[in-house]
Amino acid sequence: MSHLAGSHLIGAHTKALHETGKQEVVSIQNHTKQPTNYRQQGTVWRPARDMQEEPVIPAPGLFATLVLPRDTDHAGADADADALPTVGECATHLQLLHVFYALRVRIIESAELDKTFGVEQNRTTVWRTRYSGRYGRSEKYQHPLGDATWKARRKEKFRYYLIVAAARFQEWVKKADAVLAETKQGTGSLCLAFLPPLDVLMVWHAFLLNPRDFEDYCRKHRLERIRKVPFPWAQIHSAIDSRTDTFMLPKDAAASADSTGLAPDLFAFLADVSKAPSSVAPTLARKAATTSAESNFLLVLFTHGGTPATPNTTTATATATANSNTALIANVQRQAVFADKMHAQLWLRSPAVLRTLSRAISRYAQFLALFRAHPGQTLVPALDVDLAWHTHQLSASAYGAGVRARAGRFIDHDDKLGVGVLKGALERTAEWYFVAFGGLYAPCLCWDCEAVAEVLEREANGDMDEDGDGDGDLDGEEEEDRMGRLVDAVQDELHYYRSVEAARRARKQLPVREKVPA
Repeated sequence: MSHLAGSHLIGAHTKALHETGKQEVVSIQNHTKQPTNYRQQGTVWRPARDMQEEPVIPAPGLFATLVLPRDTDHAGADADADALPTVGECATHLQLLHVFYALRVRIIESAELDKTFGVEQNRTTVWRTRYSGRYGRSEKYQHPLGDATWKARRKEKFRYYLIVAAARFQEWVKKADAVLAETKQGTGSLCLAFLPPLDVLMVWHAFLLNPRDFEDYCRKHRLERIRKVPFPWAQIHSAIDSRTDTFMLPKDAAASADSTGLAPDLFAFLADVSKAPSSVAPTLARKAATTSAESNFLLVLFTHGGTPATPNTTTATATATANSNTALIANVQRQAVFADKMHAQLWLRSPAVLRTLSRAISRYAQFLALFRAHPGQTLVPALDVDLAWHTHQLSASAYGAGVRARAGRFIDHDDKLGVGVLKGALERTAEWYFVAFGGLYAPCLCWDCEAVAEVLEREANGDMDEDGDGDGDLDGEEEEDRMGRLVDAVQDELHYYRSVEAARRARKQLPVREKVPA
């Protein structure tokens, strides 16, 4: 019996894997209750003795394809105009999305930023009556009421943060383009000298995912260089700590930002505002709830020192940029939804991440081919395809050349389409994909299904048998037993990776791949 012929037996275990996976995801979400030893379905993994012994997830090899960008601003089109994003770039993109997600949560939950932005809990009380057995009569008492608006108002802090970030981006992008224009760029050297602060990077990232809008903006403001710069994936990867989902601007980049009047860390600056007595904190507190918050924040925080710039100059700038800032803020808010999806999928920390990203890139190439086959139609990407598509768009010049080479035309990315339009277009895209390439267009991409799919692919390639050496024919009973062992191995692998993630979220020592008595 061939190995591929017996692989259908895994299907009988998929439902059980899904159910087990759901239970483990719940345990990860309740990470504060994790024990010292990491138990998953009866398996206990020993905690690492120190940081050096801890596993590194994702593995460094996942980012091996990251290189400094080449210079594409010479002699027209790049020789590799139809190049697709790499696994390393897609993996770094996932890292960045996790950082954006963590930053948003941190902003919303920050008590310091509550004070900075004047978000206070309403502490209203009412008089109520209760019977006192001690005195044998009814008595009145004050009962505190809960603040039903508290959580919603705390979430508004993210918008306030973006208002400041959008203004900072407008300043940064002009200065970055000017620096690029003044710097001699030889072949292989077209890149940013320094990373921007995280808030600016977040606004830039979301703007690039509206390719037509970004192109129009650059032309309007005569930003000839910044729109040709490849996204700085290698530098971003170096600045991210995947253990904590945090971003640390390198010292030289921080010094560069500071020298141009931008605080290297906007969150830290806003948190400091809440601690130090100054005119900024009261002003922010007063203005946070007003309808003209955009202009108010621009006036107060146009420079990072906490002192408003010259009133006439700043007022003119605030007025001129208010409308464009609103669009920039909306871009980031829409992309926050995609960051939520990537955080939920957590592909970056799965045992099958290499397979997931490699397949996403291949399917993205097929997605672009569908555009050529169906001109004038709206196509909607599946979730993994969308990640690869977004990654491609973040290098604007390369994206424009790439989609023209593969799809025959420029493809804009409109993330403002309504749910009804998207649903119908997704159904048509799935039908065209099946006809052209076969298979499901939007399969389940959870850890369990991806790990099983990886086993099936190895089966199809003849890489496995009951001994793992890729040869031998088995009868039906032996094949079923072998497939059962493979599923057990997959489940064991998933248990371990989820244990690592549970420990990471609980900020405890990560477990090593060594079982100990329960």
